[in-house]
Amino acid sequence: MKEIFYELIKESCEGVVIIDNDLWPIVFNTIIEDEEKFIDYTNAPTLEIKNKDRFFKLLEEYIDKELKANRKTIKFYDDIDKNHKKWLMAFLFANASLEDFKNPEQLLTKRIAFLEDKTFDYLNNKVEIPLDKNFLNSYLIIEKEEAHTSMETPYKINISLQDKEKTSIYHLPSIYYGIMDNTCYIYSVQNPKNENNQEDSYSKKINRLLYKLNKGIQEYESKEYKDYKENKSDYYPEYNISDVTPSFVLSLSIFIDLLEKENINTIKYVTYLPLRYLSRDIASDLSKKKEQKEEKAKRNDYIQSNITNKMIRTFNRLSFHNPSIKIETLPFEVDEFLTISIGKEKTDYNNDLLEEAKESIAGRK
Repeated sequence: MKEIFYELIKESCEGVVIIDNDLWPIVFNTIIEDEEKFIDYTNAPTLEIKNKDRFFKLLEEYIDKELKANRKTIKFYDDIDKNHKKWLMAFLFANASLEDFKNPEQLLTKRIAFLEDKTFDYLNNKVEIPLDKNFLNSYLIIEKEEAHTSMETPYKINISLQDKEKTSIYHLPSIYYGIMDNTCYIYSVQNPKNENNQEDSYSKKINRLLYKLNKGIQEYESKEYKDYKENKSDYYPEYNISDVTPSFVLSLSIFIDLLEKENINTIKYVTYLPLRYLSRDIASDLSKKKEQKEEKAKRNDYIQSNITNKMIRTFNRLSFHNPSIKIETLPFEVDEFLTISIGKEKTDYNNDLLEEAKESIAGRK
């Protein structure tokens, strides 16, 4: 295991990791106590191993648990065992935060806890919850699924709506999460890539339904935002509650309802993973034409802004709909997370759609 790790960190500080003869832009430096420093790549985060005995013990435990979990991964052709382990190590760090690089033992402890978490095991088989007229008498379908090994977390929650005849499905965004010490870490909220909603009559009805979530919202916006929307000002109030995606609001509210049911009252949203940002940056640098470089660099900044600012707006919006959901700290105020609390006192959503979904989840045994 150590040999594979040392091979990985030597390659990573040189700008590329080789796995099964494929090149991956996974770039970071490493400092290990009382050992040589592996630092060659500027502007890359540095893995700081201060207790190497504990680190390697935890790394061994983590890789063993991943191999036993046997999650979906790429196909390996040469030296399968070695390349599988190297892949798992590489993407452990590809999905690490800034604090994780400073404390890799805590990173491994957290990832082991994520793998062992059984909070939503009852959702391993799809759960169908009947909804009422606000949702066109549809079914709410919730399922826990293992995520691919390249993703940020080992599990995700898939959420969808199905018509009452069970002939059409509308896919809502999936939530990639991990749970440790009664805290839920959300890493991303993503629309399913391979399951685009069809433009059938049911999907069109759900789209119209979701946009009802925006009804009357602008009445509560600041004067600065109204002036911006009316082209009276160039200033854009970043943390408004209007510029959000309704499907994300619904999906996250349902996920929060599930957490509340399990008495999990703290959420930490991960806004920045340095290697994911850096890999996109490297891709833009590799572009030969200046215009392509600039376009890809702008896209990289847009993606990061979307991850951070749009999600802050979305949680602000949820807080507007339900006062028990509160943003406690913004990223890097106290730590690197957007921290959200869920009040222990039950409060209702001020929106019929969100409240019906909550009541339906709460009523299911």
